Amino acid sequence: MNKKNITIIATGGTIAGRGSLGKSANYEAGTFDVEEIVKSIPQIRDLANLNTIQLYNVDSNDMGLDKWIELRKICHELEKNRYVDGIVITHGTDTLEETAFFLNLTLACHKPVVLTGSMRPATATSADGPMNLYQAVALACHMEAWQAGVLDELNAELQVREDLKNGNTLQPRYYISDAKGVDERRFIKQGTESIKTSYGTFNTIKVVLQHSKPERNTVFWLAPKLDYLPVKVTHNDGKSSYGLLLTGYSGKTN
Repeated sequence: MNKKNITIIATGGTIAGRGSLGKSANYEAGTFDVEEIVKSIPQIRDLANLNTIQLYNVDSNDMGLDKWIELRKICHELEKNRYVDGIVITHGTDTLEETAFFLNLTLACHKPVVLTGSMRPATATSADGPMNLYQAVALACHMEAWQAGVLDELNAELQVREDLKNGNTLQPRYYISDAKGVDERRFIKQGTESIKTSYGTFNTIKVVLQHSKPERNTVFWLAPKLDYLPVKVTHNDGKSSYGLLLTGYSGKTN
């Protein structure tokens, strides 16, 4: 069977971190080049033909709207490239959820897009990054994976939409897992609101995501008419903020 062509986009994070040899603490995120990481996993090239892009090499707390927009642009270009079958993005875990959520809202992609990271740096004795990257590439090789949207361990937002579709109620809490273990997210319905966009005015359900860090705040407005697509999103992480508003739509309507 022919191997798939997977592009790895590196943005930095702990998975590319360097510290004292064998130690998991006191390291600097985003120091290893993606090619160095790939070379440390010989079996990974048995899975797929790999191409790498070193887009950034930063701590994920330095990811923000400008970097998300550039990342989305590259993913969009790769989506149009018939020689690319899937995309893997390496990322720090602190803001991996926000990046995945942004891409899931703004990227119309019919190829797998998988985000991955690690809890321990590449120089740690029990570094988890190589296996996480290996598994991410394996997942990206499955063409049906795109139907789940942008994939990451934290993507509870997709389940929220499904719960609203199926009964208009949310679970008390949503358990998610990342490289640091199991965590929970609470999504709180705050009633309905009419939102005006350049595409039209929609009756929406307002949902607030409660983050574990109090300085973070995410609110999104889901339109039942557009299959519960968010028509407006606001996010504040304590250092920066952004807002998204629907400008066009092509898809299912209710």
